[in-house]
Amino acid sequence: MGIRDAYCNICGAPTHTTLMRVFKDKSIIKKLKKYVPDAIEFDDVEEILELNKMSEDAYYEFVTELITKDVSKGGAKYKWLENLILLHKSGKLIMVKFNDYYDYVDSSGKSYMPHFEFEKTSHCDGFIVHKDCYKIIEKKYGKSFKYGDIDLSNKIKRPKIKKYDDQFNPWMKYSLNGDQYLLESPLKNMKNKSRILKINIKFKKTTISRKPASNRKPSKKKKSSKK
Repeated sequence: MGIRDAYCNICGAPTHTTLMRVFKDKSIIKKLKKYVPDAIEFDDVEEILELNKMSEDAYYEFVTELITKDVSKGGAKYKWLENLILLHKSGKLIMVKFNDYYDYVDSSGKSYMPHFEFEKTSHCDGFIVHKDCYKIIEKKYGKSFKYGDIDLSNKIKRPKIKKYDDQFNPWMKYSLNGDQYLLESPLKNMKNKSRILKINIKFKKTTISRKPASNRKPSKKKKSSKK
């Protein structure tokens, strides 16, 4: 079995920030589209030099500019991607963090292997979701949920982010396509929140039967029989 990045089973975004790069400067994005059109990593020196017939000095000037304008560094804006919950098969909700491919660990250092989709599996420990994604789905349905609550016969569709589901996180593609918002917390970015709330996650009727809070109608008061 080869190695692969795991993505949040709710929103489809990355579950770590290793090698993350995010750009918002329009001039930088223009250069990226010119020099790195296929979203190869900008440290693939030989390939970029050969494709663009650049001098080494021009290349290092380009890379230095990229590094200084990478907005993913030096702040907490993207740290939410690393705050994860494992929906364990036992029914437990376990706080974990990325350690390596196929390997997420809890606070004691115990390792867990996640599965890539909400579907039946016998060889993994459960499903990985962002803590922030869990919160907005929990709020939508007015109830917390566990592994056993999820309808695993339902095929999840995430059209906006499907093209980024690759073997390894295609970090630069988000910037090249203007989709940086997909990497921002749904608790702070309303566009991403709206996207996630439209994802067709389904629960077993026997466990999550309450209607979403926003769809519940207020109960009508009975009229008094007294005249």
